[in-house]
Amino acid sequence: NTIAFVFPGDAAQPSLADVARFVKEINGDHAMMETVYKISDEKSIFIRFKTEGAMKFSLEQNPELLAFHYSDGKSVTVRMSMAGETTRYVRVFDLPPEISDQDLSSVLCKYGKIRRVVRERFPAEFQLDMFTGIRGLYMEVEKEIPDVLYFRHRKGRIYYDGKKLRCYRCQSDTHLKRSCPLLLDRRGEQATQQNPAADVEVEKEKEYEEAGMDEAVSGECKQPKEKLKKKVKKSETKRQRSSDSDVEKQAKKKNEIHPQSSESDSSIIADPDLPSVRRRFKVSSYEWIGDENERQQLMLEDKSRIAAAYNIAIDLVDVYYD
Repeated sequence: NTIAFVFPGDAAQPSLADVARFVKEINGDHAMMETVYKISDEKSIFIRFKTEGAMKFSLEQNPELLAFHYSDGKSVTVRMSMAGETTRYVRVFDLPPEISDQDLSSVLCKYGKIRRVVRERFPAEFQLDMFTGIRGLYMEVEKEIPDVLYFRHRKGRIYYDGKKLRCYRCQSDTHLKRSCPLLLDRRGEQATQQNPAADVEVEKEKEYEEAGMDEAVSGECKQPKEKLKKKVKKSETKRQRSSDSDVEKQAKKKNEIHPQSSESDSSIIADPDLPSVRRRFKVSSYEWIGDENERQQLMLEDKSRIAAAYNIAIDLVDVYYD
């Protein structure tokens, strides 16, 4: 988006005031002119426009040959043309001021011919006569410049018009960093670690008499025949535990009402004539609960329910889990 005005070989170097007056005389949208600079070695003045349309409009509104007037009254004829298509304004970000212009040129010269190096300032409306820290290079880009380059071991980010946008994470030109699959996968793993869905075994039994309670009284706990694995949340697990507790209470109440029932009475209420021996029962480990105090409290409640269901002291109940 740049127009070049080439001076004759024997023409004098124009002053800054001469250049400013010349630019004001050019037909076109001056609000769309972004930068004006001169390159002494090439005997040329360049005007960079914000858009290609604004540049083409100025090319159409002005003749190819224009008069350039010096302050001393002399004048020369300059030729207007579109600057080389590879001319770019390359911006370098994230560099401290101690990185010199020569440091930039020594690295970026590998990617094309450098015309000029500038240090950008705050726009006039900010009323800060300071540099912003952003560097600019007018250069003929001959090959693509990487997104990141190092200048005296300091990392600088590169941007210029026409540059392919790439992901800073994996260097792909098919997406930007915020959509990078590598970052999305990592975020997914972190979310899983912070909010795990615990895999727990929910044992379904038709009747407590069929759950192997008689073997548990003698110190053995039979593995249930039917198991269903599913993912449940902590709140769902508590509801299941509450439901199991209600079933145990109903079973205990049934045996208290019918003490002579012939249907596995000894599996619910311990025979008082049996010696006081320790018994082992399988319970849930609650391994999906992160708070250790809460886990211990839940396991203690399980022991209390077992002791009440079997009419034995809680200190005679041993529990284990997978």
